[in-house]
Amino acid sequence: MAQGIPVICTKFAATGVNVKHLESVMLAVDKDSFCKAVQYYLEDLQRTFEMCIQAQNIMRTQYSQKTIAQLRYNFYQPLLD
Repeated sequence: MAQGIPVICTKFAATGVNVKHLESVMLAVDKDSFCKAVQYYLEDLQRTFEMCIQAQNIMRTQYSQKTIAQLRYNFYQPLLD
């Protein structure tokens, strides 16, 4: 996702990551839905590009090293005061 490439994953793999089906990733539960997801990506390249950008923005704004470091700092700072 952070690399800006299309992602197809299971619901389990997406657990804990703020993503939504058809917005930033494609969720697949079996081989048929995986094949349909690949077909969807190939048939609508503009939408695929938009989903990749959305996924990349999620990674950049919510899961970057800078963001996570700030969350840790905010958590530990009151304990150290």
